[in-house]
Amino acid sequence: MSEERNIYQILRNIAQNDPDHLILTDAYDDFTYSDLVQMTDSFTGVLLKKGIKPGDHVALWGTNTGNWLAAFLGIQQVGAVAVLVNYALGVDDVTALMKMTRCSALVYGGSKALLRDYHAPEKIAGALSIPADKVICALTPMINFKSLPKVTLPPLPPVDPHKSTFIIFTTGTTSLPKAVLLKQYSMLNDVDFIAKEIMQFVNPVTLMVSVPAFHCFGLIATLYGILKSKYMYLPETYEPSSLLTEVAKRNLTFLISVGTIFANIANIPGVEAMLPDCIKIAVLGGGSMTPTQFMRLESLFKGTKFLNAYGQTESSVVISIPRPTDSLEVRSRSVGHISGVKDVRIMDAAGNILEKGKKSIGEIVVHDDGNIMEGYYGLPAEQQPIDENGWLHTGDLGYLDDDGFLYIVGRSKDIIIKGGENISPSEIETALYSEDSVREAKVFGVSHPVYGEDIECCVVPTDEATFDQDALKASLRTKISPFKIPTHFVLFKDFPLNANNKLDVRTLKSEMAVRLRRILIDEDLSRGILVSKMSIKNTTYSITPVVAFARCLAESIGYSDRRVNQICLATEEMLTERIMNAYSDIGDIQISFLLMEGWLEIRFTDNGERFVLDKNEESSLSVKIIVKVADMLDASREEAGKPVYSLGFLYDNEIDIHQYLYKHEK
Repeated sequence: MSEERNIYQILRNIAQNDPDHLILTDAYDDFTYSDLVQMTDSFTGVLLKKGIKPGDHVALWGTNTGNWLAAFLGIQQVGAVAVLVNYALGVDDVTALMKMTRCSALVYGGSKALLRDYHAPEKIAGALSIPADKVICALTPMINFKSLPKVTLPPLPPVDPHKSTFIIFTTGTTSLPKAVLLKQYSMLNDVDFIAKEIMQFVNPVTLMVSVPAFHCFGLIATLYGILKSKYMYLPETYEPSSLLTEVAKRNLTFLISVGTIFANIANIPGVEAMLPDCIKIAVLGGGSMTPTQFMRLESLFKGTKFLNAYGQTESSVVISIPRPTDSLEVRSRSVGHISGVKDVRIMDAAGNILEKGKKSIGEIVVHDDGNIMEGYYGLPAEQQPIDENGWLHTGDLGYLDDDGFLYIVGRSKDIIIKGGENISPSEIETALYSEDSVREAKVFGVSHPVYGEDIECCVVPTDEATFDQDALKASLRTKISPFKIPTHFVLFKDFPLNANNKLDVRTLKSEMAVRLRRILIDEDLSRGILVSKMSIKNTTYSITPVVAFARCLAESIGYSDRRVNQICLATEEMLTERIMNAYSDIGDIQISFLLMEGWLEIRFTDNGERFVLDKNEESSLSVKIIVKVADMLDASREEAGKPVYSLGFLYDNEIDIHQYLYKHEK
């Protein structure tokens, strides 16, 4: 367990022993341990002059910087409660959260709302009757905390690490997020756990935290950085190529982020050549990745061990995490070993604690032993997730295997986790019901290959004939954050009801999945769906496999026998034209089969000289056949300087390509 010290006392002790050690770099400056202590003391002096006293709730609204960290530590040193606010939220959301948590001061700078409205802080203060001198602009790059005058602070009572001194928001099933009361003691124990279980395998430890510090996961990573790491970098942007550049530039060995960031990195074209070889460990938070996604990342990042961390804001972050020495199979499928400072069990529906190692599935619960939240601020006991026996109910379903590894098998909550961000469906539904064009609405999370989950919505419109999806999205942007807006609106005349005349959620979600798949097929068809890409080597120019595939595909789609033969003939003649006639430096020939909205398209690409098919009709028998058989010809496009020839074959009248795609995997 952590010693009876608070975060700032630990930092000050480190600074006394190693004051000039470079510990932190943000987008604007470098900071030593001595700098952090001086900055924190100086800002503490500012807070005291503003009349901030122990127990006051102070909102902290800005991006990850050295200033943000010093402001957080200063609020803690005064003995006030730091209320950590998402910098992406707008004025109305920030106002609502500060009102809910009874904030009497605001420290701000760097939020996205300020880019849209310079007067946002004043509007928030006015709505909450906060005096102007307690609205402090401190988190912008124009203000250098290192240049603040050094102060001699009066004796301050030491902060009790067992007392809740900061609030982090987590989304529940109500429209407003819940305010989680947390204490330094549990966070420090998690820092020690991470150092013991993971970081002994990395030397040196040079850390990048690409998670906002207003998230519990981001805050614990940042605290680990200043208390246990030798160096930490806080990026200004989470743009994938920029992150890779900084990793290589600073020789960083340890990355902490959400799965979406790593997935975006993996999707950069030609990323293999960009990946630095210095990364030894990458910790994923904000929702586990699937085994397939996980293994793809580990095969891409050579020499990097990926770890799926599991935790909740309510549990004061870490519940479990694998060790780097665990096997790839275990790390890709489980969320690792239970934190040594938390009592984590599996509970059945009747409230019985299940025996460890039996792989019995139940709800994951964590015991209140001083290492979880105090509770949700301002909510009565019946709305707290901690039962009378002190068990925190996570709402997640899982099991423990014989070796003590924890596995997540599902969620008992409705929360949507999009790119590591917890989103309440009811908040979105509340906004939708305020729209005149919406009669009924139900929001769901659906699986997404990059974000983990995406937001989709079922709607019963007031008038289907005049329903405008784009106009609805534009209106929602004025009411909720952009990342909470559903990707699609699936229209229904009425929602299905069960025997009790209540909404049949299961049936509705099933029907939505069917209709959504058709919508996605339409979107894919508009761009062209690549069925297969084949290559004919210039050493053999064997065209038989290509013609055979063309026949198989055309028959599968449902073309008539006559059309199937014509498609095969045109494919064969196109290849013959390119191979047999005297075109120089043809090289390998690439053939792509694509499904379009109204036709099957076959594309041919090579390194030969370009020619126009229909102009060669009189001089080439192959071209005569192609022109006669194909419905569409295109020889004008180029890819990377290479000629591309496209043959299009309209679908027969009886072919429903949407139905074909719906029945077959793409």
